[in-house]
Amino acid sequence: MTRNAPYISGFDVVAFLRSVLAGNRARIGLGLPEVIIAVTVFGVGVLGVAALGGAARRLAEIAAVRSAQTVAAGAVLDMALADSSGLEPRTLEVGSRSLTVTVDTTWVEPGLLEIRVTVHGSGPAGQRQWVARRLSESP
Repeated sequence: MTRNAPYISGFDVVAFLRSVLAGNRARIGLGLPEVIIAVTVFGVGVLGVAALGGAARRLAEIAAVRSAQTVAAGAVLDMALADSSGLEPRTLEVGSRSLTVTVDTTWVEPGLLEIRVTVHGSGPAGQRQWVARRLSESP
């Protein structure tokens, strides 16, 4: 079988590409386009990290407020389940946060008391509500 295509060795291709791409001169260092592209890619990465840091800080603040709300509601629910009489709206200090807690009690049906605790937080966490029911003697 005869071969119609010319045989090209790997060394011939490399030598040809080297002469075309290098322009028959030795390249040392980086050119201006490479530096501009590298600085642009680095800048976009830094902006992304900065944006993620700001969002993470905001979400951590919301989580801290919600955690304080949960602690306050748990304490008030424990008191309400033990004795549901005389629970008035109050302001609680949980850590460095001031939270307003209100407690509403309603009779769902005879013998079943529903205790609803609402905690008003600060900032984007807003207010949250917890509900507990207990068997009790009707009034």
